[in-house]
Amino acid sequence: MKARIYISDLRDGYTENIRRGLEYVRFGQRIKPSDIVFFKPNLTFPVFRKGVITNPACVESLIIALKDYTDRIIVGEADSGGYNRFNISEVFEKTGINGDGEKIRHPRRQSQLLP
Repeated sequence: MKARIYISDLRDGYTENIRRGLEYVRFGQRIKPSDIVFFKPNLTFPVFRKGVITNPACVESLIIALKDYTDRIIVGEADSGGYNRFNISEVFEKTGINGDGEKIRHPRRQSQLLP
């Protein structure tokens, strides 16, 4: 199967662009509802900073779009190392990517999040 790449601006927001992108790359042909999807959002700083960490709105939209395919979604990260150490659980909490907040809930389901 040939590689397919979807590129778009964000005029329509994250969710619709992610959905169109997943459809374009035929994601639904590669995943079953029982499959687990794991993604690492690159939370490299203890609070949201544009251009430094993935926008929490993008993470939320990806979860919403992935739920069109599976309920088994895991967002994974590790504590920071190096000179700027921080606890990733605190980052999940501060950014609203913690599994308990309304930010990431889907009307029918909720993702599993692993700090």
